[in-house]
Amino acid sequence: MVTTASITLPDYTNPEAVPFVWRLNANSDHYARLYGIVHELWIQKSHLEKSELN
Repeated sequence: MVTTASITLPDYTNPEAVPFVWRLNANSDHYARLYGIVHELWIQKSHLEKSELN
């Protein structure tokens, strides 16, 4: 879940969500961190799919 720094997350947010606060002055480190989160989620999903096949 990508959110802005100026708005807080609602109370009904999924507890398994991965919050990522997007700042207005984002730099390349910001993009790298977001990519890292997405990549980790993809790896976890791939492992789950493989384990379901076995």
